[in-house]
Amino acid sequence: MGNIALLLASSAFALLPCELIARLILNLVALGNSHSYGNTAKMNEAWPKVLARLTGKNVYSLAMGGYGPNQYYYLLQTKAFGLKLATIICGLYRGDDFDNAYRITYGLNYWPSLRCDGA
Repeated sequence: MGNIALLLASSAFALLPCELIARLILNLVALGNSHSYGNTAKMNEAWPKVLARLTGKNVYSLAMGGYGPNQYYYLLQTKAFGLKLATIICGLYRGDDFDNAYRITYGLNYWPSLRCDGA
């Protein structure tokens, strides 16, 4: 029992400063798919990095290749809103984001709450 208490205390002691520092230095969160992540580009050329350079703000990117509006929504709910930032930017790709969102919402049982009929 003592080892578990020690593990929990040391984890809290290690994570709390990281959380506080992240809240102090992060100004923006970017959401997006492979275009936002920077696939086929140098990481410094991805739009979240360019935005950081242009604005002088710290931008934390939650973008990932293969993500779409369903995943953006999930990340907003589980990660981005928890950071309590003033600005969250979502990069939508008109080429396939909306088609993928429809197919995922109605094709997978994981997303029924996003369906128009709710079922």
